[in-house]
Amino acid sequence: MLRDFSLHRRLLRDIDEVKKEPYPNVTFHVHNGLTRLCLTLTPDEACFCLKESFLKVKLGVGVHVSVRGRQGTFEPEFDLLSLQGFFDRSIRRSNNGLDFEGWLPLPISRRHWQEVHLDINPSLKALANEAKLSDNSNVNSARVDRATTLAIIEEAIVRNVIWMLETKGAEIPELTYLEPSTIEYRLEKIFRASLVSYQLLMFCSLFCKSARSDATKSLASIPDEMFNIHGAPPRGMAERMAGEIRRIKTIDSFPSILQDMGVKDIPKKSQYIIFLREMVTESVTAGYSNDVE
Repeated sequence: MLRDFSLHRRLLRDIDEVKKEPYPNVTFHVHNGLTRLCLTLTPDEACFCLKESFLKVKLGVGVHVSVRGRQGTFEPEFDLLSLQGFFDRSIRRSNNGLDFEGWLPLPISRRHWQEVHLDINPSLKALANEAKLSDNSNVNSARVDRATTLAIIEEAIVRNVIWMLETKGAEIPELTYLEPSTIEYRLEKIFRASLVSYQLLMFCSLFCKSARSDATKSLASIPDEMFNIHGAPPRGMAERMAGEIRRIKTIDSFPSILQDMGVKDIPKKSQYIIFLREMVTESVTAGYSNDVE
């Protein structure tokens, strides 16, 4: 609920003015009123520690970094925590008893975003260090370059090795034998066993491109644009994405996956088979699966 009743009075005054306007102007007045007053239709967002709302403090969420193998993954909590609670009070556990090491500010409203946007980069860099990412700039880069794309695909393949070998997964234990020749059996089996994972990667790539169609724009400008359109997609975006998702579901080869994710210099089939074979050994090195032959 809103505690400042002067906001109510100002909004009601605007509504009185709206009554005098023709219908096309009504939405304009309401939009301006809501934007100026920074109202939301959700309960008050407040720090679970200090009990202060986003109108008074910088709010974000705690983020746990789970490190398994070479790099960690981010696991954000859902309890809102203020910057003061994290840094001044050293809060490192959520209401639900879940521990976290990092803090990430949230763009709850336009006014709140203006307060916290300078805290974004330091928070992302701290999380990148905690997760042992090789290049911190990749966390907040405006573009995902070729090296990063290939690293993401490689990590997906390495993590899927255990799924391909176990009985509760694809159950293809013969892939533990690292054949000396570049037979296509491995290429076909690994692709089919991990197809869902690759489709999810392509979906993520599609969503990133759709959210920031102009890669030359900075990440800091995106929340401002989203606030201007209230998070609604541009005209025609839903239809275009539906078509792209249908297309992704028809992709049936590794080269097509690489092309879809923006990799232009596609390796030869023999090179890719060798790469897939090496990923089985890499999975053991990273601690994701057991010894192989």
